[in-house]
Amino acid sequence: MNFDMMKHSGIKVFRIHNPRATSTIAPEFRTLLIDEINLHPNETIAIDFSKVDYIDSSFIGSLVAAYKEAMPKNVKIKLFGTQERVESTFESTKLYTLFEIYKNFTQLKSKLEE
Repeated sequence: MNFDMMKHSGIKVFRIHNPRATSTIAPEFRTLLIDEINLHPNETIAIDFSKVDYIDSSFIGSLVAAYKEAMPKNVKIKLFGTQERVESTFESTKLYTLFEIYKNFTQLKSKLEE
């Protein structure tokens, strides 16, 4: 399984287990995330990238599609645990303008508790 969803400290965490977030797993990711968004409006979903060391444009497209689905449903999508290479891709594609990105879950949780 490439993904799982769990609740941690009251926050839904969507974990990616595959080190390569590519077109191979992007459709499954998009479907699972959009299903979760539609089932639970007004929530926060945190996506754990800590095991991902490469991301391609199709996976970024899936993130953007989820963002577009989430906006009218008031679902907040937060990202955390990005490794340097993935973070660099997010910067070059300006994905940080759509998503808040945190170093780790602890930092994300602290920000949500403020």
